[in-house]
Amino acid sequence: MKIGVFGGTFDPIHWGHLILAEMVRDQEGLSEVLFVPTAVPPHKPIGQLSAIKHRLEMTRRAIDGVEGFRLSNIEADPGKVSYSVDTLDRLSEQYSNETRLCFIVGADQLDEIETWKEYRRLLEQYGLYVAHRMGAAEQALFERYRQWIVRVEMPLIEISSTDIRRRAAEGRSIRFLVPEAVERYIGRKNLYRSEEA
Repeated sequence: MKIGVFGGTFDPIHWGHLILAEMVRDQEGLSEVLFVPTAVPPHKPIGQLSAIKHRLEMTRRAIDGVEGFRLSNIEADPGKVSYSVDTLDRLSEQYSNETRLCFIVGADQLDEIETWKEYRRLLEQYGLYVAHRMGAAEQALFERYRQWIVRVEMPLIEISSTDIRRRAAEGRSIRFLVPEAVERYIGRKNLYRSEEA
């Protein structure tokens, strides 16, 4: 059994995340994709993130009823920095020896891989699934570690959480950028709205 572990801030989760997860699931024949929202990521200032309870709920709503997609709150402790290799180790203890875990990342995250905790062990023990579209820096890293990285073919999706937050802050439409249930949640909780909007 193969399980893809998709970690990230998901602030908010959007269609690009979901399409990547589905492309990995389909291409690699995964039994499931486990979405793991991170409370305290090591590479982002925590003050710029929405509360983990909101990001967990948006992710839950985005994947509700989707076969093969599941939510994990293993990184939801708001007082603890989450390192991907530690999370994978903890998850591996929950599954049998016949289960193989692999980490899913967007191409933009690949250029930071060498700054991650125990990145060589993460690559060698678990491996990465990466969206196929890469810039020059990501391509160089892919070539360096290609034996542990699987490129995933997916449509070109130019959606970013940063742009969604900016649009929401300006009171602009985010329809069709996020699932409808996520859009409703953002509106109901007034997430990302600025005082001027």
